[in-house]
Amino acid sequence: MKKISINYQKGNVKIHTENKDDLWYLSQIIDPNDLVKGKTYRKIKLGGDGDKSKIIKKPVTLEISSEKVDFNEDSLRVNGKVHNDVEDIPKGSYHAINIDTNSIIEITKRKWLSFQKEKLEKALSQNKNKFLIVSLDRERAIFAITKDDNYDTLSEMNGEVQKKEDKASFTGDFYKDTIKQIQEYDERFKPTNIILGSPAFWKDDLYKKISDEKLKKKIVLTTCFSHGKNSIHEILKGKETQELLKQEFLVKELHLVSELLEKISKNDAYAYGFAEVNECANLGAVKTLLVTDNTIKEYREIDRFNELEFLMNLTEEMNGEVHVINSSNDAGRKLDGLTGIGAILRYKVNN
Repeated sequence: MKKISINYQKGNVKIHTENKDDLWYLSQIIDPNDLVKGKTYRKIKLGGDGDKSKIIKKPVTLEISSEKVDFNEDSLRVNGKVHNDVEDIPKGSYHAINIDTNSIIEITKRKWLSFQKEKLEKALSQNKNKFLIVSLDRERAIFAITKDDNYDTLSEMNGEVQKKEDKASFTGDFYKDTIKQIQEYDERFKPTNIILGSPAFWKDDLYKKISDEKLKKKIVLTTCFSHGKNSIHEILKGKETQELLKQEFLVKELHLVSELLEKISKNDAYAYGFAEVNECANLGAVKTLLVTDNTIKEYREIDRFNELEFLMNLTEEMNGEVHVINSSNDAGRKLDGLTGIGAILRYKVNN
């Protein structure tokens, strides 16, 4: 996700979606009564009622007051009433905006909650994790470092290739020089991970030559079929890189739910279930509130979302943290087993 503009004081953000993960983040951010502005299409019939008539789709920019958000793996559909004046689309009529992986949208809220800001900032920072990219092919190595939503090429290194029994292999000096360069860049840039890619066995051979175990733990191997600088693009879009981007957030969620489960096992400061957590929140005892995305969806469906939103607001007003946990991972499934709502408390309350 790319940031176009953010003004939390005015309640307005404008962003550009880039991948399916962005859609999931937005599904957790867009609430009822939020104003969502984006491009959609209206159907126009050309010609008469005969066989020669045809229907075309004309792009229009709509702003709607959100009432329902439907998320699937390919798109996010926001349904609601039209809020602005648009030709041939009456204000107050119902319409929908479909958000895909290449959409520019604006979201305006009365107030951005801290957990919503956190979700947005997380989505915006997905491509800001610092990775050292090393691409190997038959005769050279290219080094790049990620920077915001792009990358900088650091250097290129050409190697001598020896042929043995019709199988090409790098010379020992080339391996040695490449590893030395990786070590230097690792020390200088301190990347989160080092992604090593090649079209064939080069990456595996080079990896085996690395003796620094600490360095090896940071390296992720991937296959790329492009050559030259195009290989950097391919590595960045590869599944291994995308998995690394998700991992940090998953670890955080697992840590939070594990902390809650540990509190429960020790009969320490905890609460779960809406009624119990709500009581603790009113006492100002909630340090960390955990809610699964399935629970948010359920409360919307049974028309109790206002109660859940009030609980989240109350927690924040009492200087507590609010975290929305993904139900599709282990942390979320465990929390769903505890009603989908849990709290780590500042002190013990009638447990």
